Amino acid sequence: MKPQAPSRLKEIDFIRGFALFVMILIHTNAYFLQSPISRFLWDSCQFAVPAFLFCSFYLSFRKESPFSWQSYASYVKKRTIRLLAPYYLFLIIYFAIRYIKSPSNLSIPFISDSVFLIGGVDINWLILLFIIFSLLTPFIQLIRQKSPIAFNMVAGGSFISTVVFLFVTPSFSYKLIMWLPWFFVAFFTMWFLKNEQNIRKLVGVFFLLGSVYFILRFLLGTFGHSLIQFDNKYPPNLYHLSYGLMWVVGTYLLLKKQLKILDLPAAAFNYLSKHSYSLYFVHYVIIYVFTVFFHYTNLTWITFFLEILAFTILTQLVIDGFNHLFSTLKRGPTI
Repeated sequence: MKPQAPSRLKEIDFIRGFALFVMILIHTNAYFLQSPISRFLWDSCQFAVPAFLFCSFYLSFRKESPFSWQSYASYVKKRTIRLLAPYYLFLIIYFAIRYIKSPSNLSIPFISDSVFLIGGVDINWLILLFIIFSLLTPFIQLIRQKSPIAFNMVAGGSFISTVVFLFVTPSFSYKLIMWLPWFFVAFFTMWFLKNEQNIRKLVGVFFLLGSVYFILRFLLGTFGHSLIQFDNKYPPNLYHLSYGLMWVVGTYLLLKKQLKILDLPAAAFNYLSKHSYSLYFVHYVIIYVFTVFFHYTNLTWITFFLEILAFTILTQLVIDGFNHLFSTLKRGPTI
């Protein structure tokens, strides 16, 4: 394993924490789209998932280890458990709350679709995507080492899919094909890792991504295609991915400046990054509770967001406290 460079992790933590922060904003603002400012932020912050995936790939690809079926099986098993255990715990809590609100809303098909990640709870598409990546990423790394030609063909196929989905919407569930265009983020991350210390190249690719995004925005708008990021996300096309990755590179370059003004949000975003997967589920439960049990429509989009954010972090702090207590009890007395 390569030695971990603290500066690199610091920047990745900031990006991942910031991505989680704006993801919560997206999900709360979705209830206030009648407000022009809320709608603008809801659309503008849709770089969250590309940034989130970029950070996951970054941390994964930094660890170079030789491929073997034994290590692959162990990796997939460990990764799958880490992904599904929190998700199923979330489902138990979510189903209980949903049943309390209205038992008729908790049907057997909804439960089974949620458990098997084929439908039901709408946020489970990201868990399914991470599981698919866990299965395929080691093979992508193996192909990269053994056959550059095959690797370039796979990368090219992923890129072509992002272009195809500019014009074609799958007639079947997007979950069956979403992994292919999303893998473009993985290939971009590989390039990024190779060139992250070359600021000139990063600036160049930032302007390239920006140019692609604005050109596509002009062309798609000319032909009457929706310019809303959400409409270009399931599955993602080049319009959505160029926008998201432009934000990633731009944020990374800004962090390289080591501006003092970023120190305060960095501390908060580092906490969000550390608990990002847990917070992904926690914030969804908090939003559901607020929207079905309380009159949230009396709030503005900013107060709703701040309340959800505050209760989400408070809940995570409570979870941290219980985790610390259980780990202390497990270790036993120290005297």
